Amino acid sequence: MHRIFENKKRVIIILAIILAVLSVYLFGMVFFSSHFLPRTMINGTDVSLKNSASANELLKDLKPEITIIQKTSDGNNRHEQKLSLKDISSDITYDVSENIKDQNIVLWFTSLFNQKELEPSKVNGRADANKINDLVDTLYCLQEENIVKPVNAHYELKDDELVLVRSSDGSYIKESAAVKTVRDYINQLFAKTDSLTLDLTGLYEKAEILDDDPSLDGKKAYLEKVLNKKVELNIYDETIELDKKEVSSLFDFIDSEPIVNEDRLSDFVLKLAIENDGSSSYINKPELKTNLENCLLSVVDEKVDVTTLSGQPIRRVEVKINEQTLYYYEDDVLTLKSPIVSGNKELTDETPHGKFEVRRKVTDTQLRGRDYIEHVDYWVGFDETGGIYGLHDAQWRDEFGGDIWTYDPSRGCVNMPLDKIGILFERLRLADEITVMD
Repeated sequence: MHRIFENKKRVIIILAIILAVLSVYLFGMVFFSSHFLPRTMINGTDVSLKNSASANELLKDLKPEITIIQKTSDGNNRHEQKLSLKDISSDITYDVSENIKDQNIVLWFTSLFNQKELEPSKVNGRADANKINDLVDTLYCLQEENIVKPVNAHYELKDDELVLVRSSDGSYIKESAAVKTVRDYINQLFAKTDSLTLDLTGLYEKAEILDDDPSLDGKKAYLEKVLNKKVELNIYDETIELDKKEVSSLFDFIDSEPIVNEDRLSDFVLKLAIENDGSSSYINKPELKTNLENCLLSVVDEKVDVTTLSGQPIRRVEVKINEQTLYYYEDDVLTLKSPIVSGNKELTDETPHGKFEVRRKVTDTQLRGRDYIEHVDYWVGFDETGGIYGLHDAQWRDEFGGDIWTYDPSRGCVNMPLDKIGILFERLRLADEITVMD
């Protein structure tokens, strides 16, 4: 009888323990359905056993940030950029209510032994659409200095030889794609998101032609034929053969396509004209340039007959100050183009505007002013005296064109690179027209 009583007592104790454990377990499930599990951290803040309101209060002074994963400018590494959502609106705060709903309350007791670090699942507040645009504009991938467009495998000409330039993906995202993705992501934060990190690396554009693309073999064969063909010019009674180096110098290569460089071809034709024009005839430069351009792109040997005309061309010069560029025409055909540096009335003397003519041509002379003496190889004076304002070289300058005239102008003359003024000096004659305009 005593043994039966003891067995019943043990059963009651076991049932009581089971009931107690079950009660604690059920209490935990109920409690942690609205409170954070033990050992839970959010953004470095301990929110264990807190409900969402209490946890949000603990996090209210933190500055909500999102992390945008991009590529470094070389395209080889990840770049993590943190953007503060306080820049969108000062009332934006973290909201962790969704984090509680996502907890595994069935196994809540396991959290007693494992610390968990979470990110807030959403943010509260109201975003200003214009400020979202301003924030997106700061993206690393949209800054010009960080943009490197993908490069297709292609051939370039180096030291007169074809060289394969290998493909590279670079670091370029279409601005519209990046802006839309980040803007949509920020707007979604006010509903719910799985993470405060957005990865943009999948949006970057890639090279389309890789190093092993079979089309490159055919392209190389075509380019070799273009560059290695024989080009002969029949000028009067003389035949001039262009060597590979001369032919190559007249090309630019864009994605393995040979493109005739118009400026270098014009300079080449003008040089031929200077060396071969007679006193009563001259080379028809527009026709020669057209014929040369056609034969340069051919894959077979070519001969070009240079047509001569009697008389002399009408020569004129246009100087455009706002463009900082000089244009030289023969018979209304652009024959030479050159960057310049002009005067600036805000800093020195303004280059005179209007229609003038060549009054004086001098080589190896000196320019003298109140506080300077400068040597020039070529002087083409166009004011009434021919000695105050002119076109001339400026070998003390390393660059011409652009905005140089806004901070380092000439004293009123038109400064030109030595090679350009040298060609122009040979072509211009006294009384040829020079026009200076804005």
